[in-house]
Amino acid sequence: MDKDRSAKIKTNMEKLLNDEEFFQEQVENAFDSTDADSSENLDYEELKKWITRAFGALGIDLPDEEILKTTFTTFDRNSDGTICKKEFDVFYKCIIQSLYNLLFASEQ
Repeated sequence: MDKDRSAKIKTNMEKLLNDEEFFQEQVENAFDSTDADSSENLDYEELKKWITRAFGALGIDLPDEEILKTTFTTFDRNSDGTICKKEFDVFYKCIIQSLYNLLFASEQ
């Protein structure tokens, strides 16, 4: 990843992690654009597509299927087989923090 792109990604991630209003706007947009069937819940395939897009945009290899399934199960707090908006908020925050740590930990 080139330096300019890396700096933009870092700035955006820091804003997501530190600006609650911006975070809520972005998580809402991410959820709505991922909820292909407008059910107000994400099934496993919908969440997998979001992860695929997000990781691809950052040039990060997609985790294997078992890790994706475990991630889905972990964030499906009520075990109904879907991720609701509240669960997605927690997932999104954790993913952004984890990716930030992965990509920029050596700079801290």
